[in-house]
Amino acid sequence: MFSVEIETWVALGAAVATALSALFIGWQAWETRRSAESSNKAATASEAALEVANASLELNRRQAGQSAFMVAEATRARLETNAPAVSMEFVDGENCQPSAFIIGKQSDPESFESREPGHVFQLPQDAELWLYALFDVKFHNDGPLPVTIWSGSTIIPTYDGFPWDTTFRLDKGESLVRFLAVGTSLVGWTESRDDKAKPRGEAGWLTELSGDSGVRLTQAIHIDGTLLGNGQREGDFSLRGLGPDANWPSHLVKDQAKRTYWLGGQEIPALAPDDVFGAAGLGVMQ
Repeated sequence: MFSVEIETWVALGAAVATALSALFIGWQAWETRRSAESSNKAATASEAALEVANASLELNRRQAGQSAFMVAEATRARLETNAPAVSMEFVDGENCQPSAFIIGKQSDPESFESREPGHVFQLPQDAELWLYALFDVKFHNDGPLPVTIWSGSTIIPTYDGFPWDTTFRLDKGESLVRFLAVGTSLVGWTESRDDKAKPRGEAGWLTELSGDSGVRLTQAIHIDGTLLGNGQREGDFSLRGLGPDANWPSHLVKDQAKRTYWLGGQEIPALAPDDVFGAAGLGVMQ
């Protein structure tokens, strides 16, 4: 009988221990879940705070960018009051043919001589020579003030040699006629036959600033294609000229004149609204 009572108490103790263990495990699970929920709430709050901070930062960037853009625009508008208004036109129209061709060493301007279409060049013997097509152009100053033009591509219209006229002045309302030399090295002309990504014949001009602030005009002119045709022997290239060709067509291209703005000797970046705000995916504030 005593043995039965002991077994009963042992069984009862085991049941109580099991119940307590279950309660403890349940309490632990509840505490773990509550801790996880608290952590999730804290993480959610942190994410929300971060989003608010990022939104505030983006707003500040937008406002700063807009302010910088407005200041730059106001400065450009002020500089435009005395901006040059120079135009360059081809005397014979945009589809004109060259008046002449000249050949010589770029390092020796006095070495340039005229050449007629059909003249044959031999490479590599003539590799140091540069070939230019000359076009009659007229510069005109419609601006309110005199302007000085610099160009490494203009020649005084004379047939007594080919003196380069790199700098000349235009008074208000004045026009000047010059030869514009559009060209590159003979090697460059031959490369443009085989690889259209290579540089072609190029020329250009720009207006000089009267001080360290103002507006500068720049214009580029180039020839797409080549002035050279095949010769009879390997390494021979004949001066073909400008125009259509079954294998290597060429034509004259005049880019639009570009405007740059300068203040205190420093160029003002030509930023558009998308350049200021686009990096952050922002639009211009209304």
